Amino acid sequence: MSNTGDDYTGCSEGSGGSQTVIGIILGLAGSICINTGNNYQSLGTHNLEVAAIEKLLAEGKEAVLHPEIEPSKSPTWIFGTVVFICGSALNFTSFPFASTSVLAPLEAIQFVSNVIWGKLLFGKVITDKMIIGTFITIFGVVMVLGMGPKEKPEEEKPIRLLDFVYLWRSSLWIGYLVFCLVFGTALFFLYKSMQAKDELAAANHDTRISPVSVEAEALAR
Repeated sequence: MSNTGDDYTGCSEGSGGSQTVIGIILGLAGSICINTGNNYQSLGTHNLEVAAIEKLLAEGKEAVLHPEIEPSKSPTWIFGTVVFICGSALNFTSFPFASTSVLAPLEAIQFVSNVIWGKLLFGKVITDKMIIGTFITIFGVVMVLGMGPKEKPEEEKPIRLLDFVYLWRSSLWIGYLVFCLVFGTALFFLYKSMQAKDELAAANHDTRISPVSVEAEALAR
């Protein structure tokens, strides 16, 4: 009888780990679908606005920047809405399989998919800063997956004050906080440095603009 109990416990632990993997897969798929749906909705409304502006110009009317449109008339927008709803359903389905502390950070993967869809659907230029930010996002998600709980707790127990004290005394937790502080500070100063370079480049570009070009632009307006 004792062996049977041990075997059962081992199976439950193994199934807990596999359920976490299922939850992670569902969470990632759901987040990607949500972002994909948003991008296709944006593409659908953009195409409707362009068509509306072209129609106004063809009729000899004054074009407006954001004309009134009906998104439901766009098959692309409808497709995006369906994908968005499916992604939300996948997210809700993932909750019973994995811990929330693991699933919640997975939504950051939307920033990665947003860069990809921005290039594919809208032809946006992917800059070096976007690439760096994408890799940092992926690195953060991988860290969460590696340090998060490997299986979902079977039952929620009341959290005591001593539990928090124990966690804050953990060397692993303290090391993680120090890493976040140092890494976040480094990213802040890197951002400020790159921002200063961009402002300097923009200022130099403005000084190279001749008065003739400025006057021509004013007349064109």
